[in-house]
Amino acid sequence: MKEIWKDIPGYEGFYQISNYGKVKSIKRMCITHNKIKEIKKEILLKLSKDKRGYLVVNLYKNYKPKTFKIHRLVAINFIGNSDLKCVCHKDNNKENNYYGNLYWGTDLENNRQARKDGLFNNDMKIKSIDKYGNIINYESQNEASRKTKISQQNISKCILLQRKTAGGLKWEKI
Repeated sequence: MKEIWKDIPGYEGFYQISNYGKVKSIKRMCITHNKIKEIKKEILLKLSKDKRGYLVVNLYKNYKPKTFKIHRLVAINFIGNSDLKCVCHKDNNKENNYYGNLYWGTDLENNRQARKDGLFNNDMKIKSIDKYGNIINYESQNEASRKTKISQQNISKCILLQRKTAGGLKWEKI
């Protein structure tokens, strides 16, 4: 399919997003901090990942940056805005922001899809490792949380490599 570009709401004339999730700065005249007029060339912007693995971009207005998630920008511009707050990826690939791969849903739908695809599994066997190298095995994150009184969310973040320790312990899948 042909790549289509649309202005990003609130940044019209400055930035555009494509139906494939690319973002570009538009060629324009601007005034620098020193009050000098210069022509900005059209360029594709570099995307980065947030702590949860979603692609994001920083857009500037009046020299102030604001971070936007790419999948949300694509959904707003190519699927239309919705009363539903969650943008879901049909294939659960956070880097596939093609508009045909996105849909508006609920957090519950998004979590169910992730569980179905094996991305969110509280029943996986895990182990804790203390600072002395002692290992304790658990049948699930839920069991580990119950027995250690460490939040399941923090244990999960360790398993997903989003944090190093929870409750002073390292956590790994078995």
